Amino acid sequence: MTPRPNKRRSILVVDDLREITSLMRVLLSKEYDISVAHDGRQAMDLLGQGYTPDAVITDLRMPGMDGYNFIKVLQQNETFQDIPVIVFSVVDLNKAAKKLAHQKVSAYVPKTVMPNKLIAQLKPLLSEVTNEKTYVS
Repeated sequence: MTPRPNKRRSILVVDDLREITSLMRVLLSKEYDISVAHDGRQAMDLLGQGYTPDAVITDLRMPGMDGYNFIKVLQQNETFQDIPVIVFSVVDLNKAAKKLAHQKVSAYVPKTVMPNKLIAQLKPLLSEVTNEKTYVS
């Protein structure tokens, strides 16, 4: 994925809870362009319309297409397979990591952590993707 010069990085947040997607918008929109989908199918529809985010934050438990299937389908698509994925969920993340062992997940963050920890996980990933140096305070 090539960096987009002089453009803010974009993040796709996939979560069925509107409270979570609203919180993500508030926390991340100062530095990133945020798009939201409320299940994996809606996220794939958005991606199918030509949207390519710099990173994805997804829950695992969602109606319709859950996060497990979303990640699998996302990474089977050549266009999207290198997009960093952060799992942000209340499920047992050790079990989730085993279930997703054949998928490329950049980070697992429990929803119980403070929002600044999620942001701290996200910034280095975007730095890696865009070859920019980002310092987490």
